[in-house]
Amino acid sequence: MGSRVLGGCRALMEAAKANANANTNTKVIRQGGGITKPVPVSPQLGKFLGGVPQASRSLAIKKVWEHIKLHNLQWVASSVIYSFLISMTLHSKQFSQLPSS
Repeated sequence: MGSRVLGGCRALMEAAKANANANTNTKVIRQGGGITKPVPVSPQLGKFLGGVPQASRSLAIKKVWEHIKLHNLQWVASSVIYSFLISMTLHSKQFSQLPSS
């Protein structure tokens, strides 16, 4: 197929191969976007993440979950959130049952 594109000219084919090899050997480093974009973090979070001044949101979440799993805190975190949601639900039901004036 390559010979048909370049008309069978060996010089053009060799140049195209050299260019293709040069492109595959270079590693392109892209700046992330969205949740992979590095953003400045607070000093406390930077210290928690290993002393970095900026990090991506996905990296920060990954490190927080690693810490939670390492120290077996998942149930504690879930139970605190669950109890908060239950108390907010009960709290909102109390206000919805107040007589309107």
